[in-house]
Amino acid sequence: MPRRSSALLTLPRHSILETTRKHLNAGEVDWLLDMEIDLVVNHREGCLLHDVDRDAYLDAACDGTTFNLGHRHPRLVAKLKESADRWDIGAQFLPSAARAALAHELLGSVSPALSVVHFANGGSEANEAAIKAARIATGREKIVSIRGGRHGVMGLAGELSGGALLARSAHAASSVVQVGWDDLGAIEAAVRPKDVAAVITSSNRFRLSWAYRCHPQATTSACASCAPRPEPC
Repeated sequence: MPRRSSALLTLPRHSILETTRKHLNAGEVDWLLDMEIDLVVNHREGCLLHDVDRDAYLDAACDGTTFNLGHRHPRLVAKLKESADRWDIGAQFLPSAARAALAHELLGSVSPALSVVHFANGGSEANEAAIKAARIATGREKIVSIRGGRHGVMGLAGELSGGALLARSAHAASSVVQVGWDDLGAIEAAVRPKDVAAVITSSNRFRLSWAYRCHPQATTSACASCAPRPEPC
């Protein structure tokens, strides 16, 4: 079978945007373009996002896939390559030396001491497990979430996020309460009935922010920062 990935990675800007709109997420593309954000990432390195045909942008978003490590940190890349030479994805239902070692390290680094670790593939899955655990532990159903937070996309976690792309189920309408980030009165009213299993919040409301990095010889600087994400529907 011929390899086509290298050719696809050289698509022009308009083709990338149209392919993303047609096959991945039309709503997100249109949402970004409505805010005049037409950044199309080619590659990322350190704290920079390199556009496909423009200069680099300083990544000030610190999103859920970057945090404080930056993009493709050399030490992290080297460790991933080293690990790939030894470990594969494996079977999750079998005991594993690597998972046992990681669990031991994690449990030894938290205080107060915990005794159980649940590994997840991402935030949505982790929140899903946390919601189920809270409901089992408390015997309650209601979950309070912060409006505008990014809690997940699918299942229970998606229902906590809300938004135009996430249609809430009939069960969610009665078991999920969304409150404003700084609305203390609404938060107090939501937890007062003593029927809440858990309150889930993001560390910050979802925002996008990139600063444009001019060429060193430029005499003026330019920066761009988009508006906050609209309130979920």
